[in-house]
Amino acid sequence: MFTKSILRLIVVLVCVAALAAMLPHRELVPPKQSARQPTLAAPPPQVEWTDHTIVCEGSQRAPCFTTADQILKVVVAHPPRLGTRLLVLTAEQAALPQPRGSHLYLLDPARPDQTRLLSVEPDYNFWDMSVGDVDGDGEQEVALCTYSYTARDPSYARRFFVYGWDGGNDLCPMWRGSRLCRPYLSAGLADVTGDDKAELVSVEVALSGKLLVVVYEWNQFGFWGLGHSVEYDHIQQVTPCWLSAGGKGIRVNGTLGHRPLEDVLTVSHGQLQSIFNDAKRVRSG
Repeated sequence: MFTKSILRLIVVLVCVAALAAMLPHRELVPPKQSARQPTLAAPPPQVEWTDHTIVCEGSQRAPCFTTADQILKVVVAHPPRLGTRLLVLTAEQAALPQPRGSHLYLLDPARPDQTRLLSVEPDYNFWDMSVGDVDGDGEQEVALCTYSYTARDPSYARRFFVYGWDGGNDLCPMWRGSRLCRPYLSAGLADVTGDDKAELVSVEVALSGKLLVVVYEWNQFGFWGLGHSVEYDHIQQVTPCWLSAGGKGIRVNGTLGHRPLEDVLTVSHGQLQSIFNDAKRVRSG
């Protein structure tokens, strides 16, 4: 009985082997890799600049940009499909209380001969700029501080404009606000809430003459206020920071009650809150 069972098993195995030999042969191959492999972002170019000249890393100290105007600011930007570029803001007259006759250039440090003058209007007298993704679409916008007038407000004032990219290598207006809530001393884009979107952070003058830090958020039409700080006697510096417990905030160096202060502001549940003089909970970033 045992011998018959063994014989039946051998017959079955032989049949299975014969059937397998008749089936089409398929090689085992590794799965196809995606055509879009993750890549490490190139480090931002190292640049040095003076009033009229920019020297880029790898240029053997040769200028990659020169201008007769005054260079006001240079920032690293990432226009869509162009990679890493430098935005260069210049002014024809920089010694006045407000710079006049501004120009904005798009510079490729690897190919400085292809530097492009962007089409923002010189009459807006831009004097500062920053970059950030205000609407969360993964593309940076360019924010410019301006000293200009509008059709509805003929008086010169500090205003705040935001530009997007036109799909090529030039800018197009996205938001040109008439004013912020109050006259401002400085304003720029930075992610201070940790939501991967850039907020508008400004230092504004209160009715008392003291200074406020104000945070605005983009709402697809313009900016609306998330909140403001207490009134400071003086603000020396405002910088984004990381909190040791996690999250982001704003470090404020200034004076309050005529005493030096390092304050930290965080946005929580739509409100701007102060972690008063608690530098231990903050690390630079």
